Amino acid sequence: MTEKSSGTQVEVNDEESLRRILSWRLHDWIVLGVAVLVNGLAWGIILWKLPPQEGTVFLHYNVYYGVDLTGAWVEVLMIPGSGLIILLFNTAVLWFGKKLDDTSRMLCLTTTAFIEVIILLASVFVVLLNS
Repeated sequence: MTEKSSGTQVEVNDEESLRRILSWRLHDWIVLGVAVLVNGLAWGIILWKLPPQEGTVFLHYNVYYGVDLTGAWVEVLMIPGSGLIILLFNTAVLWFGKKLDDTSRMLCLTTTAFIEVIILLASVFVVLLNS
């Protein structure tokens, strides 16, 4: 296909540009899917290995003081819940911020996935602490 642009002809390959756009979008969806999957794993490991209970649970541990934060079982859900809030916020920013360049888009998505991995590790450690 040829387009005329101020008197000159420019060759535009529609199939190639469409493939490039779809590959960017596919990469975005893959990273977002990984972030959603990791957040789901964080929810799943807490709900599966740490059943609801009446007593207090350990929420934080450090090497100097040992367990330094305890609370109700429902407070454990704040760990994957905060990850879900971050995931939804960043997805909304990317969804409505259509003028973002590809570098900003991938940086935001990759950072979100990395945060979700950290939250999954925190969930695993809280489950191990309470086992």
